[in-house]
Amino acid sequence: MVSALCFRDSRVGLGCQKVAEKNISHALCRGDAFDRNRKEFFTMATAWLTRQLQDPLRQGDGGGTEARSVKMDRRRIALTVGFSLLGGVATSACDESPPSPENLGWLRDECPTGGALVHHAEGRLYLTELDSGQSEFLANGNQPEFSPDGRRVAWIDGTSAKGRLRQGDPTIYVIADSVEPAGGVHWLSDQSVAVVSNHGKEKQWLRVGLDGAQEPIPELTELGTGGYECDVRFAKDGVWSYVADHGWKTSEGRSGRVPGTCSVSLSVDGRTVTSLHNPHKKCDLTAIRPGGMTRVLWWKYAGGYDNHRFASADPRFLVAVDEHHQTMVVMTVDGNRCTRVGTLGRAKHGMYGDWTSTAAVRDQAWLARVRASPTSPGPWPRRKEQVVFVWDSGQSSNTLITRTAEHSLCRWEKQGRARWGTSFELILEGGRALAEASTTKLAFQDLDHSKEGTLELVLAPARDRTLRPATVLQMGSTFELTQVEGGLRGTWGGREREQVIALGTVSADRPTHLAITWNAQGCRAYRDGRKILSVPWEIFPLWSLAETLCVGARADGRQDWSGWIEGVAVSRVALADAEVKASFESRRERLASRTRSQPRHVVGTLLRKRELPPPSLYPNTLVTYDYHVEGQTVSVAHWGILDGVAFGSVRDRELAESYSLALEPWSNHPELQRFQLVGSDQLEEAPWFDGTPPGEPARIP
Repeated sequence: MVSALCFRDSRVGLGCQKVAEKNISHALCRGDAFDRNRKEFFTMATAWLTRQLQDPLRQGDGGGTEARSVKMDRRRIALTVGFSLLGGVATSACDESPPSPENLGWLRDECPTGGALVHHAEGRLYLTELDSGQSEFLANGNQPEFSPDGRRVAWIDGTSAKGRLRQGDPTIYVIADSVEPAGGVHWLSDQSVAVVSNHGKEKQWLRVGLDGAQEPIPELTELGTGGYECDVRFAKDGVWSYVADHGWKTSEGRSGRVPGTCSVSLSVDGRTVTSLHNPHKKCDLTAIRPGGMTRVLWWKYAGGYDNHRFASADPRFLVAVDEHHQTMVVMTVDGNRCTRVGTLGRAKHGMYGDWTSTAAVRDQAWLARVRASPTSPGPWPRRKEQVVFVWDSGQSSNTLITRTAEHSLCRWEKQGRARWGTSFELILEGGRALAEASTTKLAFQDLDHSKEGTLELVLAPARDRTLRPATVLQMGSTFELTQVEGGLRGTWGGREREQVIALGTVSADRPTHLAITWNAQGCRAYRDGRKILSVPWEIFPLWSLAETLCVGARADGRQDWSGWIEGVAVSRVALADAEVKASFESRRERLASRTRSQPRHVVGTLLRKRELPPPSLYPNTLVTYDYHVEGQTVSVAHWGILDGVAFGSVRDRELAESYSLALEPWSNHPELQRFQLVGSDQLEEAPWFDGTPPGEPARIP
């Protein structure tokens, strides 16, 4: 660095050099947009240089020779450091870093018998065999991991741990139900995995065999029961290693915090942990047990890299995400060699993968006693093969089994303050959600062709009555379900001609199963499995391929509705009375358990706040603040960033000011444990969760 050479001749000496370099480093960290917005950062750096040259002298005798000398040296430092800094930024603007390599040759040399990558992107799993280099859709789910022999893959799907053979029989098996998604699934041997069980009053780690046998792991439960980027390893010497969020522990009594901010994982032997620093150019490998590695890996290619994971069964490799190309890379643990892998499954955020260096075996059998997922993925909705859209509160993979892999997963695009709830229901309070256009286009095409269909909806309004009509669900211009005062009504057709059907009253926070069927004869409606009306058509529904499926408001954002939705299913056939009743009965137990805990409304004085990370790197992040509440200090988790939007109502809070809080136990929100929680490594116990809708003002005048 040019400035460092100039400092050697400066009277101010090495001390000022260190201070200046520290300020530059701080400026760089604050300019998290170093790669995203160089123009803004260039302006910031220029302003810093100007301040150094114009700032009045605050030391020396105020006008003597010594003061002038120090001032001259200070300006020389500002000039050398500043122009070196600006030159670096200007150079970076050209982004001369090369793209990451796309060369499988060296990897094939390292793995002569074969190898494979499995990764998830946007809820889909993809498998890429090293021999072909081509990716194929594997299943729906996330957090995949290869077995030690590389012949099986396990992953999380909703609240189930599932698995299948890497090659050969494509049957998907349920390894365990009622698991905590934030704990992931981790192979302990070729025949067993470790998962966090949510069954019972307290969470605990279980060793689950492929034959269905289960055994508690108390030593691992004592270390923690899941969290952001959780990873576990059981070493040959009988020691457990555990990492989640920013902290790691071992069953031999060691513990600590990773030096980075994210991307934590454990090496095969559990002796080393990864962690990544902003702005995603530097990754630390840190030894946490004797024999572990300590080194720094620098990303020397365009953009940054993220979501580092040690290969679960090969200590030579790491798997990460090339953020510039939005694809997976496999790299050596010394950082010297790297290649992009995979032809499918790209995403802007949230990709994770695993690598195995073993050959594919097609004649391997999964143990016969493990129950397989049925051909129909679940009892709801009925006649799954006729479904054109389904979303089932995250409890199962919302898959259209008659569609290709690229159109098989139904998802919502949340807008405003729409968010997931405790049981992964969709909470709509000041927000709405639209089904992805690629899915709805095919759905409306099928409905228009079949001339019949069924809409099933499980909903619970936040209020018994509304002062104005509020749209619960809209299917383009063809059908709209609204809550009007204390009841529900459905409207078929457009503005020129409409047919309205009354669907009865609703109660706040009470879930209701609603089904509406139609065919050439007319329309029927059911509440909780019981038919409530049957009417002939005044206007037959016609579907447009350009229409949208929206819940929580109209597609244009008007007529906002408050409540929560647990399931939506649209079928291309009109279900019979008995089928609708059976569909309701299959959900009765789950509906009965859907109760909403009431938050504790208090006023707290802010004592400590923590800085949010860049939204571009961490689009869904919670942050913990400390408050003085009713005579004691409590830690509270807020949504700081949601869907890439940072909330100023949280970020800009001021110390010593009072704020309204809606506190709920953290244990009531298991769905939050999969997200980044800033400050979690500094907490001795779980924080409270502030249930105040994100973005709402909370300051007490």
